[in-house]
Amino acid sequence: MSYDSFCADIAKLYPITGSLSEGAPPAPLGMKQRIPATATGFTHGFVVTATGALAGSARFDSSNAYDAAIHSSFGLGANDGEQMWILVANTTGSVIARGEAVTFGVAADPYKVTDAGADPAFLVGVAQFEIPNNKAAYVLAKGVGKALSGAAITINTPLKLNGSARLADAGAGDAVVAHSLSGSGGAGVLIDAVILGTI
Repeated sequence: MSYDSFCADIAKLYPITGSLSEGAPPAPLGMKQRIPATATGFTHGFVVTATGALAGSARFDSSNAYDAAIHSSFGLGANDGEQMWILVANTTGSVIARGEAVTFGVAADPYKVTDAGADPAFLVGVAQFEIPNNKAAYVLAKGVGKALSGAAITINTPLKLNGSARLADAGAGDAVVAHSLSGSGGAGVLIDAVILGTI
């Protein structure tokens, strides 16, 4: 498998059931995929619409001609370290928005995820593109990416889950799940963050 096709598997939505010929997930739910760290001048990203949905031709791109006007800028940039992605299913009944944190589902189906509460022990990852209901997709479990703010975010600050699938500045005694690389003036803003990973 080429590096490009390996990457393309991550930037895709899959039906939750069905055969591989019908486009079902290429791996069981909970499967992890690692995107290696990149050298100077190489970046990764994929096409995301203004609403946060994947564009029709969405796929990861690895090239030395990354164009921020064409690709989303959330991806792994030069010398940002590796990313770890994990395959999950959205059976919440609604769309998981880009930047929302997700947590384990019920014990029988832990990777049929729900919107994140406040307990970091259950954090699976953060959606880097919109995931419709009844679709399986990869979420970012660890590494540099985007996250939705649940309140004003201070740049270069430890972050916690705010109880509503978003991140907020962590205080003394809070469990830290990410670190902000950019700030926001309020809630509902996509910020750059390092997701620290709990699994």
